[in-house]
Amino acid sequence: MREYALHVMARCGSRLLSGAGRAHAPAFGRRAGPAVFTLPHTHTSPSRAVTTTTVAWRAAAQQKPVDPTLADAPTGWLPATSVRTDLEVDAAWTPTGTGGYPEDWAAVNEAEWSSTKKRCGALGIKIGMTMTWDAWGDRIPLTAIQMEDTQVVEVRTMDKHGVDGLVVGCKDRRRNNIRRLPASARNQFAAQGYPRKTTYRQFNVSPDGMLPVGHMLSAGHFVPGQYVDVIGKTIGKGFAGVMKRHNMKGGNATHGSTKMHRKMGATGGGQDPGRIWRGKRMAGRMGNQTIITHSLLVHKIDTRWNIIYVKGAVPGAPGTSIAVTDARRVNRFGGVLPYPTAVNVPDGVHVAQPSERDPGTIIRK
Repeated sequence: MREYALHVMARCGSRLLSGAGRAHAPAFGRRAGPAVFTLPHTHTSPSRAVTTTTVAWRAAAQQKPVDPTLADAPTGWLPATSVRTDLEVDAAWTPTGTGGYPEDWAAVNEAEWSSTKKRCGALGIKIGMTMTWDAWGDRIPLTAIQMEDTQVVEVRTMDKHGVDGLVVGCKDRRRNNIRRLPASARNQFAAQGYPRKTTYRQFNVSPDGMLPVGHMLSAGHFVPGQYVDVIGKTIGKGFAGVMKRHNMKGGNATHGSTKMHRKMGATGGGQDPGRIWRGKRMAGRMGNQTIITHSLLVHKIDTRWNIIYVKGAVPGAPGTSIAVTDARRVNRFGGVLPYPTAVNVPDGVHVAQPSERDPGTIIRK
């Protein structure tokens, strides 16, 4: 991300850097060396002068050799050079990531997939938000969700439990926190022989979409470009008034108003009807509610760290548990999803295909 930021600064130097700093902007290219940016001195008094700040990118000690197959490739919307890991040395970087991702899941799936079938969802930990750019330079806000120790802990069938579903657990519980659990919860999944999880959730699936107990779900379970629903608990705000909780106007600030500045006013319960209608908006506890956000785009997945990046914001604070399922509403993804789950997904970063729209046409409209 830092490398791409320097790439954009060099390409847009005439607009981002001042006249004095424009002379220090290095030439970017596929064979360019380490980039060094020197910000100019501020023209102020000596007592308030800011010393020259140098931001040096020392890529010589970290960067892997550039793939010879990319030497003659035209410069696209990705950075000309990239700091690669050991898993990416032999993989050519393409506009959709490190490559090797299956083009058609229909030939790989163990069972036939259709839009009417239900796949197992997954649990993850919300890391936070970041951003990236698409092929046209538009900024895309992303939420990173890490599927940490996500594992199937129980299989429920229609004959025994009355429903076809899978119980999924996420994030191994630390040993010093096991004693805080009740005895029933401590011994609930002890027979399977896997660590106890901090969060459990049941997902209803189709009869042919079952997974064995102990199966580890990875970020490859979701396909870049598909749409998902994210379920989480919002951030708790405590007891809040009507102005903060319901965006009410409040009372007058002056003109004889006394201790009524932020109150709600009349509740409407006079002699008739003689009571307050159920559901009246009043002050009360705000937040800490489980909500669902529909149809978020999976922009990319990182199978090395089991992280999925969805476009937009999801409920909850960083560190909270998040449930991710296939979109319930109209799904604009026309491809085939891995069913019942993904297998043999290569390690690397896999990005959704960039859009083919022309931003100039949108501006002209």
